[in-house]
Amino acid sequence: MEILNIKDLSFSYPKQDEKAIEIADFSVNQGDFVLLCGKSGCGKTTLLKLLKKEISPFGTLKGKIDLNTENIGFVFQNPEEQIISENVKSEFAFGLENLKLSTDEISLRIAETASYLGISYLINKKTAELSGGEKQLVNLGAVLAMRPELLLFDEPTAFLDPICAKKFIDLIFRINRELGITVIIAEHSLNELFSLSSRVCFLEKGKIACYDTPQKTAKFLKNNEFEKALPTSARIFNMLDFEGEPPLNISEAKKFIEENFKPDRFEFEIEKFKDNALEVKNVWFRYEKNSPDILKGVNFELKQGEILSILGGNGSGKTTLLNLLSKLLKAYSGKILVFGKDIKKFGGNSLYSENLSYLPQNPTSVFVSQTVLEDFREIEKDENVIKSIASKFGVLHLLARHPFDLSGGEMQKCALIKVLFKKPKILLLDEPTKSLDAVFENDLADILKMLKSEGVSIIVVTHNVEFAATISDRCALLFDGELTAICEKHKFFSQNQYFTTASSRIAKSVFENAVLQKEVVALCQKQKG
Repeated sequence: MEILNIKDLSFSYPKQDEKAIEIADFSVNQGDFVLLCGKSGCGKTTLLKLLKKEISPFGTLKGKIDLNTENIGFVFQNPEEQIISENVKSEFAFGLENLKLSTDEISLRIAETASYLGISYLINKKTAELSGGEKQLVNLGAVLAMRPELLLFDEPTAFLDPICAKKFIDLIFRINRELGITVIIAEHSLNELFSLSSRVCFLEKGKIACYDTPQKTAKFLKNNEFEKALPTSARIFNMLDFEGEPPLNISEAKKFIEENFKPDRFEFEIEKFKDNALEVKNVWFRYEKNSPDILKGVNFELKQGEILSILGGNGSGKTTLLNLLSKLLKAYSGKILVFGKDIKKFGGNSLYSENLSYLPQNPTSVFVSQTVLEDFREIEKDENVIKSIASKFGVLHLLARHPFDLSGGEMQKCALIKVLFKKPKILLLDEPTKSLDAVFENDLADILKMLKSEGVSIIVVTHNVEFAATISDRCALLFDGELTAICEKHKFFSQNQYFTTASSRIAKSVFENAVLQKEVVALCQKQKG
C-alpha cells in the first residue's frame, strides 16, 4: 500500500527561474526505508519540506502530492534548531499537548517512548545541558511520541560524531523494522545507510535520476560523478572491475578482500615541517568558576604548512578549543602563541586581519547582508575576483540569493569563500564538510591541499574521519579535556577501531597501514596485475 504518491510535481523558490524540484513520478510504500541522496542543492531538503505542510517552503508549487497519512514526523539536521523547551520532559510533552491528549496519556507516551529509545535517564535534564547526540535523540523521541506513520529525516547525523551517528542510524533502522514506520531520509554520508535502505532515490538538479534498490543504484552510479558518495565497499569493488554485485557494507567488503588478496603493507612517508605557526601550552578552560574543566592542560603545536585534524565525541571540547585559538574565549591558565606572539597581545582586529581566519560550525553567523554578493563585497571589493572564485566553487548562480535561503551545503560553501577572501596564514575550520556532498567534499580537500602548498597552516575539527584521513598530515583525538594520540594519520587510523576509516576497517586484517580507499585499491591492483 502506498503511503506517498507524487505526480508531475514542480516547485520553484521566489524570483528563481530554475525549478528546485521537478518530479514526474515518485511513490513510497508503507514500511519502506527510502534514502534520498544527491549533490548539495539537488532538492533533497526542498522535497522533504514539501511533504510536511507546516514547514513547506514559500514558492510556486504545481502537481500532486498524495499522502495516505497526516501524521508525519520531521527531524532536522541541526539538533539545536528543533528543541524549544527548557527541559526534556517538556520537550516530549509539547507536541502531545497540541494533540489535546489527556495528562495520563501524555505521561504514558513519554514514559514508553523514552524507555524504547533508552533515554529515560535524560527525562529530567535541562535541554541546554545535553550533548549534540543527546539532543538529537530527544528530538527523535519528541517526534516519535506523537506516533507518526511517516518519519522524515534531513541529514540527521550531520552534527554527530561517528559513534553517535552509527547509533542514531541503527535506531532509525530499528524503528522502521520493529514499528513499521515508513522512513525517508536525506543524507550525504552513505556508508552506513546505503545497505539498510529498501530503495535509494538519487536526485540531480531537482529530478529523479535513479530510484531503485541499493544494488541497482550502486551500478547506476558507476562512473557517475556522484560515485564518490557510494559506500567505500562498493567503490573499492567498482574500481577493481570485478564481476557481480558490489559489497555494500563493511563485513561483505572485508570478506571480499580476505578471499581475494594476500597480506601486504602500505608504505608511507612522513612529511617534515620546520617552524611553528601555532603553539598551545598547558591550556586550561572552564565556562564558569565552579563548573568542571572542559580543557585540561592541552598541549600541541601546529607547523607552518601543516594540516592537523582534531576528532572526538560530541561535547568533548573541540569547538571550545577553536574558540580559544581564535580569541573568542579566554583560557584561565596556559599560553597560546601565534607565530611566536602571545595571542593576548593581538589588539583590535589584528589577529584576524593579519594572521588567522575561523569558519565556525554554524555558517549563518558569517553572513550579515541581504545577498551573498553583498556579503562577499565586505571582504573582496573586486567583483571579477568574486565571480571567478564563486564560479570555481560552483556558487556563481547563488550570488543574488539571500544567504539564509541557501541549502546547508550551499551556505557552507559560501561561508568558506568569505573566510578565504581574507587570505589567512592560519585557517581554523569547525566541521567544514557538514552538509557538503561527496563531490564538493573532494573539491574542498583539493582546496585545502592547495592552501597547504602555499604555506597556510590548517586545523580542522571534524566528525568526518574519511575527510580527515584524506587531507591531514597528523590527527588527534580530544578526550576528557586532553589531546591524545596526536600522530601521523596512517598510524592514527591504523591503531583506531572506532574513529577510523571504512577502508581501514575493510582491509586492516590484510593490508597493514592502508587507511584510504586509493591505498587499498593500489595494493589490490598490485596483486591483481
